[in-house]
Amino acid sequence: MRIWVLKTGEPVPFLLAEKSDRMLRAGIMAGLLTERGHDVTWWTSQFSHQHKKFRDTVSDSIVHGYREDGEAAPDLIFLSSLGYRKHISIRRLRDHAGLARKFRKMAPLMPRPDVVLAAYPTIELCAAAIEFCEENGIPCIIDIRDLWPDIIYARLAKPLRRFGLQRTIRFPYYERMATEIFQKAQAVTGLSRGMVNWCADRFDRPLDFQVRDRVFFQSKFPCWLNQGQIDAERTRWLERGVDLLAPKTRFVWSGSLVEETDGATLLDVLEQIPDNLRKSIEIVLCGTGSLVPRIKEMATRLEHVVYAGWVDELALTNLLEHSHVGLLCYLDRFDFQNSIPNKVTDYCNGSMRILTNLTGEIARLTEGTDIRILYPTGNVAALLDIFIEIARRPDQYRKKSKASHDLFVRCFNAANVLTAFAEHIELVAVSPLCPVKPNFEG
Repeated sequence: MRIWVLKTGEPVPFLLAEKSDRMLRAGIMAGLLTERGHDVTWWTSQFSHQHKKFRDTVSDSIVHGYREDGEAAPDLIFLSSLGYRKHISIRRLRDHAGLARKFRKMAPLMPRPDVVLAAYPTIELCAAAIEFCEENGIPCIIDIRDLWPDIIYARLAKPLRRFGLQRTIRFPYYERMATEIFQKAQAVTGLSRGMVNWCADRFDRPLDFQVRDRVFFQSKFPCWLNQGQIDAERTRWLERGVDLLAPKTRFVWSGSLVEETDGATLLDVLEQIPDNLRKSIEIVLCGTGSLVPRIKEMATRLEHVVYAGWVDELALTNLLEHSHVGLLCYLDRFDFQNSIPNKVTDYCNGSMRILTNLTGEIARLTEGTDIRILYPTGNVAALLDIFIEIARRPDQYRKKSKASHDLFVRCFNAANVLTAFAEHIELVAVSPLCPVKPNFEG
């Protein structure tokens, strides 16, 4: 069957220039559905969200995907867009609106799909997909990745509170659009139960977890390294200043190193680690973002801090295999509490414990295990005490966590999770369900 996958903001490893980038959810699904014999087209943006630059490829036409192993790859469509520099900005919202307009123009000119899988957000592109599918009798599945527009409202409310204004912000434009999306979708999926429940609570969608609506956790395929790769990656890490075989308790933060996290609390703690413990631990920070200048400066004078910059999948896999505690320092905010961040999957794949301030969904998944080490958001003293405790107990904390590995196998192994997801997409395609519209009035 013909399947469209709509998702911007992810790396596109089917593009030769991005072949070493990490394959995320939409990319894995597009590849897996292609392997299952379907004609798959992945619609994305010509603008790369990760690198904040335009891809050097043709836009608004089909590009044939590339795979190093020579196997079939999905087709790609890079929608022309405005581009932006900040994660949340007027220009980004304009970019998203432009992508939806371009999709509306192109979609009717293409061979019609049997089913559409649209990642939410972007809201505008999902709304365009729902509109197109409804007009053409095509089932549409909305896969919830983030809680828009609520995270926009939360960001806008913050400056108002500084002036003593306690307001609930709502934009009728987004409210109508999101309501239409969730009440007209044939099926809703999401990264967690909390995310799918959110769409029901906020936009009055009756959920049917038996047939229509499902949870498919963020997942990945285990990356197996041969001895040659292990040796090569160890050499590369030595060049970065990390001896993977050194007898140290190793902490890793891999992801966006930005101020919109609890990263500042972590950095304050790293400054205060007692001198007598600094040789026994190592904190490796991987990624890019607004905190990088401070991290680089710290790494030049603190022996226990290493800034590795952006690292590819092989390097990260080897690092996590030789590390013990994954750092997950996010804002204590409703969207993070209702989701399972990507890094949980990575850390569990490395059989690591997770030091985090998050409760919510991650607490539910790890209940009764030794995986999660909890600290209170913004509390430097409490987090410092935890670091000191871990540093002083190497016999306990340098051991891999069997519970973490078991959680990965049960919930995050893409071979199981995304195969079930693909089967669900196929089921919706061949047995389309009537859309549910209890409160929507057009």
